[in-house]
This record gives sequence, C-alpha cells and structure tokens, in this order.
Amino acid sequence: NIPYGEEVEKVRQIIVDTVCEVAGIVHDKPVEALYVEMGGTGMVFRVRWWIESYIDTRRMFDHVNTALQAAFDEAGIVIPAPAYDIFIKGESSDQGAGEAES
Repeated sequence: NIPYGEEVEKVRQIIVDTVCEVAGIVHDKPVEALYVEMGGTGMVFRVRWWIESYIDTRRMFDHVNTALQAAFDEAGIVIPAPAYDIFIKGESSDQGAGEAES
C-alpha cells in the first residue's frame, strides 16, 4: 500500500527503477508496477519482474522488498498501517471519577 496523496507515476517510477537495480532480475524482460486497487489505507500496486530460476523466488522477494523499503524511506514515502477505532462501552459518563452513588 502506498498512501493516497502520492503521485502515481512518481511511485511507479521509483518501483520500476528500484527493482531494475536488484541483482538477479532478468534485465531483458520488463519490470511492471501496476496500480491494481484503491485499498482501505492506500493505493495497492502489484509489481512483476522476471528471474532466471523459480528456486530463487523467496530470496528474490526478500531482495526486492528490502530494496523497495529503502527506496520508499529515501523518498519519504511512509507505508500506511491499518488504523482501527476502538470504542469501549462503559458506564454512563454522568458519574465523575471517584464519585459514588448513594
């Protein structure tokens, strides 16, 4: 998720440029950053890249995600965390602290 308010094309370019620099990415295939959803906390991008071997998939996710986090940090893009409103049902607010009913 990328926070709403960021420029879509700027974010897309950061993603593509960053992933293209990761060692192990096949450079003669395109890297794509697709804006696929308007999520509850931000814009959802799906990133696609090519690697030589399926065996390296998990390692490459680690390398790509680490590089993207560093690029977003450098660009000042803070990934939004889900926010929740919690309401606690309690006694009536007519009673003040330390007061007792008679």
